[in-house]
Amino acid sequence: AHVRMKLKDNQDQFGPAVKKLDMPPGNLPTDFSKHKLPPYLTEGPGWENDKVAFRLYFDTRNNKDIYGKRITGMVLDSVGVNPDNSYHKLSGWGMDILKVGSSLGAGALAFHYTRPDGRDTLVRLAGTDILGETFQQIADGPVRSIFRMGYKWQLENKPVTVTEWISIWGGQYFYQSKVAISGEIPAGLKIDMGIADFYENQLDSIQSNKATILYSYGKQSENHDPLGMAILTPAKETNGFWHLGDKPTDLTDITDSYLSEQSIGTDTQANFRFYACWSKSAPEFSTLTAFKTYLDAEVAAFDQPIVVQLK
Repeated sequence: AHVRMKLKDNQDQFGPAVKKLDMPPGNLPTDFSKHKLPPYLTEGPGWENDKVAFRLYFDTRNNKDIYGKRITGMVLDSVGVNPDNSYHKLSGWGMDILKVGSSLGAGALAFHYTRPDGRDTLVRLAGTDILGETFQQIADGPVRSIFRMGYKWQLENKPVTVTEWISIWGGQYFYQSKVAISGEIPAGLKIDMGIADFYENQLDSIQSNKATILYSYGKQSENHDPLGMAILTPAKETNGFWHLGDKPTDLTDITDSYLSEQSIGTDTQANFRFYACWSKSAPEFSTLTAFKTYLDAEVAAFDQPIVVQLK
């Protein structure tokens, strides 16, 4: 497993990885018509294991994306270094397989609450209301990698702090996230984690005593081949699921997303796993039946965690 954050220098090259970095306030997405390379390799932090890779846009989008992998080696120190080798095209190592747009991508975050005027709203953790954003590496492999994202934000013009701890370890097709919030938060606050809804896919869920999975499956990769995505949450913390279509609404500007929702507060953290199972990473994900069998096994394992007994 590996996590890294690299900055571009004045020679248009990416230097050594840094363990901590603050994002400039209001940092806009790179205009690739003017710049061949972004200020950060793959536009922000990247994390991976031997199965799958992810990235987070370190700018006002603050979204998450997926790199499908066809090899077990670590690739995110080299992917994106040469702008002539586009990671949007299929290569030997894999490719960027997710269309993100104005969706919540691969587990990006939004918050659902009632405004003082009584109207509901869903606000993505992004945009110019983020007054400060910090990446901090906590551990970098070889078995598990962890980093922390800290956000100084405001909801209804009141200061809040959001912290997300993301971890990934070898042999799995998911990353795991824990989210905490503090400050002057609205009553009844909910947190929503998203799955992008583009191209051909179908939605379903799996529920057990301890775990709930929302999943989509179909030819929804950017290579237009089978991709399964899922969000696993503890059953007792899951409030429900909903869907946002391809047009903004009075509720939110987020579109093209399936959402899994949990309650969150100053004394209640949110926890989830985001799965990305591409057919070119593993042939068993070429059918819905096999993908669902895999998810059933993940639920069973979550229901029966390993217990270590000391003699």
